[in-house]
Amino acid sequence: LCYRGWRGGAFIISNSSSACMQKAKEFFRSRPSSPYRDSKKLYDELKSCIAANNVQKLQTILDAASEKELAKANNVRRASLLHYACKRGRKRCIDKLLDAKADINQFSKLASRETNTIAYKHQTPLHVACEHGQLGAVKRLLARPDIRTRYKDYHRCTPIELAEKFNHNDIVLYLKTHKQVSRKDPKIQLESLRLSVNSSVFTDNTYFLPHVTSIDLSQNLLAEIPPILFALENLKELNLSHNGILEIHPDIALLKNLESLDVDYNKIELPPFVLGTLELKEFKGHNNPLTYVPIYAREKDSSFLKYLKDGPQSVDANRVKLLAVGTALSGKTYLIRNVKRDALAGPGSPLRSRAESLITSSSDVSSADGMDQATQVTEFMLNKVRISAWDFGKSDLFYRTHQYFLTGRAIYLIVIRAYEVEPRILDYWLQQINSVSVLGKSRVIVVATHIDDPKFTDTKSKKARHCLNLYASQSRVDGCIFLSNKTKENFPALRKLLVSLTEEHPLTKLTISGPWNQVLNHCKYIQETFSTPAIEWKTMKQIIESKHVPSEEWHDLLEYLRDSGIVSFQTIAREGNPDFVVLSPEWLTNMILQVRDFMACNQITNGIIEHESLARIWEFSSPTILTPLLELLYSIEIAYSIRGEPVRSLIPSLLPDGLPDNISEYWPALVPGDMHQYGRIYRFHLPSSEVFTRLIVRFLHILNIQMLLIWLQGIILRLDRETAIISYDVQEQSLVIKVRTPINSSSALLRGLVNTVDVLIE
Repeated sequence: LCYRGWRGGAFIISNSSSACMQKAKEFFRSRPSSPYRDSKKLYDELKSCIAANNVQKLQTILDAASEKELAKANNVRRASLLHYACKRGRKRCIDKLLDAKADINQFSKLASRETNTIAYKHQTPLHVACEHGQLGAVKRLLARPDIRTRYKDYHRCTPIELAEKFNHNDIVLYLKTHKQVSRKDPKIQLESLRLSVNSSVFTDNTYFLPHVTSIDLSQNLLAEIPPILFALENLKELNLSHNGILEIHPDIALLKNLESLDVDYNKIELPPFVLGTLELKEFKGHNNPLTYVPIYAREKDSSFLKYLKDGPQSVDANRVKLLAVGTALSGKTYLIRNVKRDALAGPGSPLRSRAESLITSSSDVSSADGMDQATQVTEFMLNKVRISAWDFGKSDLFYRTHQYFLTGRAIYLIVIRAYEVEPRILDYWLQQINSVSVLGKSRVIVVATHIDDPKFTDTKSKKARHCLNLYASQSRVDGCIFLSNKTKENFPALRKLLVSLTEEHPLTKLTISGPWNQVLNHCKYIQETFSTPAIEWKTMKQIIESKHVPSEEWHDLLEYLRDSGIVSFQTIAREGNPDFVVLSPEWLTNMILQVRDFMACNQITNGIIEHESLARIWEFSSPTILTPLLELLYSIEIAYSIRGEPVRSLIPSLLPDGLPDNISEYWPALVPGDMHQYGRIYRFHLPSSEVFTRLIVRFLHILNIQMLLIWLQGIILRLDRETAIISYDVQEQSLVIKVRTPINSSSALLRGLVNTVDVLIE
């Protein structure tokens, strides 16, 4: 009775009279003894109640057992019952244990070295709840006044550090804002912290620094602003210069007392408009690759601050350009069509079956990619981001226009048939994309289609997958997907990857000013309402001026319109100013189709066309557009000017394909007896049909040269008594030069041709 603390019972025993003994019997009957003589049995029963979340049975057992029995049972294992309840997140069980006077700050015992178990690593119940992400348990524990939040476990980690380590951000945020954690320690009065020129990420516990007003983290290895800094309400001066910070997180707005911010020499690309909400007196942001920031705002810190303060009047851009490039007949058109239908219907939507029903047979797959179509642009929403999808025509006729539409901040789909995957083709397209990429900001996905084709054998599958895995491991591409346009196999994986890349894309995080947004909407209105494919620069200038866009921002505005797919390109005149702005990419490729059809109808086989015929074909209302458009065709090397022919141009892609029937008239199969034949062969590692078309024009500019015959892959030239044939083999990717010259004379023609080729290659 003394053991159970019943003093009345002890008094009865000490006075052992018959009457007292009778009272003692009645007393024992009214207070039943505890059935839990074995502490291990008590622990196991309580643990099973916690595991089953049986709160009623747990309460019954706790009422029946004494405090000393409960205390003894808690020490049976290395972790207490409260540790176990916090790990499982049993909130009501935690309340019952705490009401039964369980030790809220009890440390678990360390495991013995003979075992491989860790046994909670000398942790309190709060450590366990934070490590396992049990926010409900954390709230129950912090509601108790005797909780201790700054104890460290065996690895010197506090509860909030464990939550950060295991990425339980909700718990981190709750701990930061809770009075038990964020309360100030009067013993710590540090006001200035200098940690510059270090080689580690700043991870100290800032709730030990409630009075700090100045922090210097310059010349460290920071890739982001440490989130823990945003809890320092008294911070006034922050130096983050000479790091690798990519963006300024919006949570910096929590630093209401911040007066000075230094982010010089970082990698910040997007304008941090959130700083406009702070009362900054000093800001340093030079030597950052800021995008779409006008020139006047880059010159002075005060000007940049003013520019940032205009940010709240701006809107989120949320536009990304998606370009599908690759080999012919690989399924680009059908792929874009499927991606759009999938985005419109969404996963699990009843519209999905309706969209899939539009695909009736495998013939649709071939017909979608077999069309000799021009560049097509379509827009759709993908997870709250507007996608401007560009599908380039399959014909080699349009390959010259691709490079003019490529932009540095786009998502690219390199589409290729799975059984044709090889490094040569991938290297070609990656080289084209990297030539316009801005600081590596372009995202590339390789899509291998036709995996259900019989040609895609196990051997080719193994080879293709090894090739793409190698490119992915070298970070040359952001993802590789093998799919079927016919069965839609692996389309969910493609959609998931596209959503991930669009959410992380810089343009989706960009905030544009109100005037910029008005110009964007005006351009879309002109294109959709009046079907205007291009406008003269003076018209575009009037639109920009009417929206009150400063002249210093015009260049960045046009760059953004190109990156987002609103404007295809703008032509640049010889004096350096734009002539006209193209709003529709289909316009250029459609014009080329019209020229090809015109030449076919009029049986023009030498690739040379009159400028007057171009004006009639394109039906220009303003003759002033013809000159800049010709300059555009010359600059992207679709057309070439001819020496001494100011009113005619050469379009090599419209030359006849295959050897001419009359080639023997100019180049006999046998070498004449009074001639010697010399030659040279060039072999290329990448497709070089563009190089050959450039060579044709350069050959024609050789002094006194005469063109005898020309076709798409070859040309026959004559200089004095010498004759040369230059041909390009598409399959072998080789350029062959053969020259026949009279005996006992040197070949001036061969030297001229070789020098022309060597100069172009260099």
